[in-house]
Amino acid sequence: MANVTLNTTGTDKTETTYLGLYWSLLAIYVAVSIPLFLMVPNKQIIALMVTALIIAFAHGSQRYGLKSMIVFFLMVNVVGFFFENLSVSTGFPFGNYHYTNALNMPMIWQVPLDVALLYFAMGYISWTIANTLLDKADERLGIRFNLFALPVVSAFLMTSWDVVFDPTWSTHFQTWIWEDGGGFFGVPLSNYLGWYFVTWIFFQGFALYLSKNQGAVRPTGLPETSGYWMVTIVLYLLVAGGYAMNYFVLPDEQISDATGNVWRSKDIDESAVIVAIYTMGFGAVLAVLRLMQPRVASQDA
Repeated sequence: MANVTLNTTGTDKTETTYLGLYWSLLAIYVAVSIPLFLMVPNKQIIALMVTALIIAFAHGSQRYGLKSMIVFFLMVNVVGFFFENLSVSTGFPFGNYHYTNALNMPMIWQVPLDVALLYFAMGYISWTIANTLLDKADERLGIRFNLFALPVVSAFLMTSWDVVFDPTWSTHFQTWIWEDGGGFFGVPLSNYLGWYFVTWIFFQGFALYLSKNQGAVRPTGLPETSGYWMVTIVLYLLVAGGYAMNYFVLPDEQISDATGNVWRSKDIDESAVIVAIYTMGFGAVLAVLRLMQPRVASQDA
């Protein structure tokens, strides 16, 4: 994917317009997020949700078309809401928990709407970064390796985000409550295993959809510059960096989970920074290096 050249066709103007939109949105996201982190850190997620949703739909429509992005949105919502509600009711696959609906969003049975919106937006970001790492595997989903590798890597990148945020949002902000606690600052292992399982399902579903509709993937035209691919990587890094902000601005206090275990909030916040660097940060750095990696010239005669 390295050494991609800028288009010199009539699509350049459109490409420049899209890139200008993306980078403007990222700049606005940073500008809005900083005061939110300082004043109402548990509401900063709204800025992420709005920014990531706009970028996901616009960015994905360039690559796959609006119809395919609607299919992805529906897959994520159906799978996500089904398993979220199932787990709230039965404990499978994530564990026993319930939402407090701190953002006062409409509820879909027992799950607030923002959950599915973030699933979709960050799911698309994770998918695109995985696609960068696998050298645009979405263009070759007829190859069995690509058909399964792309969802597998996407699910790891998506779950890395959950590993970072769940202790902060469940134990620190108590946006949802793990009723039986868990070993990672009140979060159980079952949550992360469940996240990987659920996200893999909708990523695999989207890969299968694209494999049957390979004409939906646009290997040429607009999404060919490195700037196009860098947008989602930068947003992923900004999300990871937000946990450093939490570490510096949130007060140090004693926090307990539903089972009575008590932690220092600074321990939770510092752990989130460490995990963010070596999970989300690692994946993003690999993707940047993949974009920068020179291609080896073919030796075929």
